Amino acid sequence: MMSIITAVTLLLVALPVEVRSLEDEDVIIPSGMGKVKVLNDNTFEHQTQATSGSTTGNWIVLLCRDGCSEEDEKKFAEGAKLYWDSFIFAKLEPGKSQETLDRFKAYLRKTPTVAVALSRGKMASTPKVQEIDRWVATLQPTKFRYSIPKEKSIIDNFIHWVRDKTGL
Repeated sequence: MMSIITAVTLLLVALPVEVRSLEDEDVIIPSGMGKVKVLNDNTFEHQTQATSGSTTGNWIVLLCRDGCSEEDEKKFAEGAKLYWDSFIFAKLEPGKSQETLDRFKAYLRKTPTVAVALSRGKMASTPKVQEIDRWVATLQPTKFRYSIPKEKSIIDNFIHWVRDKTGL
């Protein structure tokens, strides 16, 4: 009979890994961890459980009103590699995420790009994507003070559809 330690060891050996150096210390990251997930209107709520406050993990999501700059995406990806063990990093898929962007439009009024942290139905945000690593390092439960904007209801979607079709 195989022991639990042997089974876990075999599982870890079978996982593809990426080895990187972090402050003179080798860190093994299972492949797929530290990567930025791509979400859209169809997957955002299901993956993050933002509205319900259910726990699928703590998320940092990059929101870009008019598409993300290459520089912001690169810095965001660096943050994902640094904090892969504490947060799930994601960005919205361009052209397929307008409803989700509309939910967070209050946070995108002054700046075209913002990162939001989502945890247990609450959120924090920063427009300083270039300082994402410093911001994530200082996130505390007290910073999650805003409610996550709710997704549109069926009635809201119907009213939007009627307005689109009639021009009202």
